[in-house]
Amino acid sequence: MLFRQKFHSLQISFYAEYKRDFLLEFLRGSNFYLLQDALKICTTRKLYPEMVFLLNKMGDLNGVQFCVISLSFVMTYYSYYYFRIDF
Repeated sequence: MLFRQKFHSLQISFYAEYKRDFLLEFLRGSNFYLLQDALKICTTRKLYPEMVFLLNKMGDLNGVQFCVISLSFVMTYYSYYYFRIDF
């Protein structure tokens, strides 16, 4: 288990840096990463959909609400109306 956690955390950082479109799907499909590490990586890069997913998985509804408000501001500011979050 520890072996998988080590490499899954590394894979999250690679996806966040190089293949962002695979990251959310990876987070949904894997249970072998530490939620706090993944959240730290996503927070550093301001990956809001991934942050909302992780906070929801952690049960932090106040954090989810904050991210959704921040994301709606970013979407309005940059006119990203085609974007949505699926759980």
